Amino acid sequence: RGKKKGNRPAQWKSKTNVIETVNELIDELDLIENQISMQGQEHIHANEVILTMNFSHTALKFFQEAAKKRSFQVVVAEGTPENDGHRMAKELAKSGIKTTAISDSAIFAMMARVNKVIIGAKAVLANGGVIAPVGSHVVALAARRHAVPLVVLVGLHKLSPLFPHAPDISFNDLKSPASMVGFDVVAEGHARGTQDT
Repeated sequence: RGKKKGNRPAQWKSKTNVIETVNELIDELDLIENQISMQGQEHIHANEVILTMNFSHTALKFFQEAAKKRSFQVVVAEGTPENDGHRMAKELAKSGIKTTAISDSAIFAMMARVNKVIIGAKAVLANGGVIAPVGSHVVALAARRHAVPLVVLVGLHKLSPLFPHAPDISFNDLKSPASMVGFDVVAEGHARGTQDT
């Protein structure tokens, strides 16, 4: 029962096929960042000022590849509350790319001097929306206001069939401001607010 020629179980071929498919998928995932980064020189031109935020391996490789033949500057927003932008700025500077780190509150003011915005994302939704790091919506709104092109770097494996209005999924989390400011500042602000009433 369940045997094929050569005394191998029928499941053996299925198991082999699954292993081969998984290995192919792993190989594809390993190559995606390289395939995206190879397009860096096509999208970034000499002397451009690029704005990005937070840390993204894909964006880092994209900038590093473009820097092989282009001279440009990257302005990195810090990406509060995790402040991954500092890590991105350090990595870009190590790669010899002119880098400036700014606070998130300076994004709108800086946007007038920017030629392009390039960010990474966690996923692309079925309607074309993206799930991206905190603050990406503010960056997108500022870019739109200043008519600055916004490029989202994402591999095909991050395409999602979900829509942003799915009732069982929450894409926006409201959290305590204590992760960004100390409890004493929050308490002081609350005390001031109750004194005015």
